[in-house]
Amino acid sequence: MNEAYSDLKGCNDATNAILEANELMQSGDYKQADMILAHAWEQMEPITSDEQQAWTEKADMLYLRALCAIKQHKLYRSRMLLNEVINMNSIHKDEAQQLLNTIKHGKWYAG
Repeated sequence: MNEAYSDLKGCNDATNAILEANELMQSGDYKQADMILAHAWEQMEPITSDEQQAWTEKADMLYLRALCAIKQHKLYRSRMLLNEVINMNSIHKDEAQQLLNTIKHGKWYAG
């Protein structure tokens, strides 16, 4: 387990992982953010008391992981993740479709 994630209160809490990943992404540490999200995804329980929240958190994590992949110039991986977000029919579906179209047409600059 990486250090940033192990310092979180409630290490299995996807919400904390999403918040931590957002902070890391704002500071430009996309690799670490992706690692935190990947770890949180693996730790999520398949059945929770609030399935809607778990579904939303999973969609958020996939979308953020796609953004991390884009920023790291891992465009093949980002396309796979964006397709998953679209297939989940999540709140991020429209943004994911726009990003996917941009990547497919070679107009993406991760800057």
